[in-house]
Amino acid sequence: MHSRLAKWVVVALLVTVTGGHWAFLQTAAWVRMTIDYSQKDGLSVALQKTFDGRHPCNICRLISTEKKSEQKKQTQKVETKLDFFFNAKMIALYPPAFPSVCVSLESPNSRIERPPAPPPRLLHG
Repeated sequence: MHSRLAKWVVVALLVTVTGGHWAFLQTAAWVRMTIDYSQKDGLSVALQKTFDGRHPCNICRLISTEKKSEQKKQTQKVETKLDFFFNAKMIALYPPAFPSVCVSLESPNSRIERPPAPPPRLLHG
């Protein structure tokens, strides 16, 4: 019993966080508007008045103002975020110092000499 309740609470929270509650309210407002307008005019005229944007009901106006105020609150939260732990200082990295002259134990001519004419053979013994 508790797991079902917990699942429904999680679903309700996700719907609210993602803005789904506005979609449910807007759908309810459109249904109500269509019913109200269809009593005075035909169904096609009622649907046109409902969705043309020129005949909003009180619920539609409320949803619009609340969505705008919600967006303003979100942008204000982003702007007022302060980070006290970040302290930017320039860090300079230098490569390690290597000697500019390499000292070789062999003379440069020792590498130029050709190998002995017949290659040395292994002695089996």
